[in-house]
Amino acid sequence: MNTEIVRVLEREFPEPWTVEERVSSLLGLIATLKNAGSDSRIDTLSQALEETVQGIVTGRMQGVDEEARRRIQERFETWQIERNEDAQVQYTHNMDDDELAAFMAGKGTAKF
Repeated sequence: MNTEIVRVLEREFPEPWTVEERVSSLLGLIATLKNAGSDSRIDTLSQALEETVQGIVTGRMQGVDEEARRRIQERFETWQIERNEDAQVQYTHNMDDDELAAFMAGKGTAKF
């Protein structure tokens, strides 16, 4: 009987989300969607999710208090850095040693 009571309570009164937790989950979904392959529907969805988070950060989306907005902005900036690092790793993954050395020196990937 206790199990049934707990199940009903959890269904009827789910644990609330914080905005920060939900945004963090959405950022993870964006990364997963972008890695899933190229599909216009996935691209549209991931773009909409990213625009929503940007709207929160820039203040375009109203109803988010300043403290939450600040924390979301910090998480979003961290996510952007991680995304850029992942893109660089993917970009440099197929380079040979000469190309990688030239790229790291800021000279592009051309071999001379």
